[in-house]
Amino acid sequence: MNEFDYIEKYFKPLTNEVARNLSDDAAVFKQRSKYDLVVIGGGPAGYAAAIRAGQLGKKVACVEKERPGGTCLNWGCIPSKALLKSAELYSKISHSEDFGITVGSVDYDFGKIIGRSRTVADNMAKGIGFLFKKNKVDHFIGTGQVMVPGMVEIKDGKDAGKILSTEKVLIATGCKARTLPDLEVDGEKVMTSREALVMKKQPKSIVIVGAGAIGAEFAYFLNAFGTKVTLVEMMDQVLPVEDEEVAKVVERSFKQSGIDCRVSTKVENIKVTKNGVSLDLIKGDSKESLKVDSLLLAIE
Repeated sequence: MNEFDYIEKYFKPLTNEVARNLSDDAAVFKQRSKYDLVVIGGGPAGYAAAIRAGQLGKKVACVEKERPGGTCLNWGCIPSKALLKSAELYSKISHSEDFGITVGSVDYDFGKIIGRSRTVADNMAKGIGFLFKKNKVDHFIGTGQVMVPGMVEIKDGKDAGKILSTEKVLIATGCKARTLPDLEVDGEKVMTSREALVMKKQPKSIVIVGAGAIGAEFAYFLNAFGTKVTLVEMMDQVLPVEDEEVAKVVERSFKQSGIDCRVSTKVENIKVTKNGVSLDLIKGDSKESLKVDSLLLAIE
């Protein structure tokens, strides 16, 4: 018996049986996992769409690589506002004499402040999870990939390898923080807003690149607790997408509180050293070299 006869006799029946089994399994799986809508991304757009579709009686799945809520709830607007609340309260207590109130010495625990902001985000994320269950939205953990129309495969994460059959797909994958080429984010000396929200140690000095909403919030927060903050913006005003009048009021307030605002300024020659970060601030023909503990990338 030659090799071709051997394959024909022994392997062909086996492969046919395997193919039939796989076909049967696929049919059963498709029947069980058929959705009206699969949402890829569990941020504000994704979870809202998934919940609303569930409320309308549709069979819905949401694929999200982390917990529902997206950047805003977990790594943006919500936890940052919790940090700002702590900074505002500390500032008011520190200046209570202006209101005729004496409170004595005031101290703070930076770790607890960071921890509180995470707790606020955690509690709100649990609320999204509750709404998913209430409206029968299936949450799959991983990265969704549209294989062919009507089929979503889950890559990575807890549910990696699962395939969802669906009538409609909504892609709501959101955004991520921008970084600079050839500059590694290590979470301590070089951070994005995500790392800054869980920083373990308060830097004594920091340069924040970008004076949009993210940069301005962290500048206010860190300055309130004594960090020497240099806020750098390439455009000609802080909060460059806001009205000029608003930007001037914010910049004036920042300068009065001790924040060093640099507009129409670029950052070049960034180098991570053993003790921190060195860089050059370029404005027109002038150059100033700085050494700081940390660098926060808040480029919008």
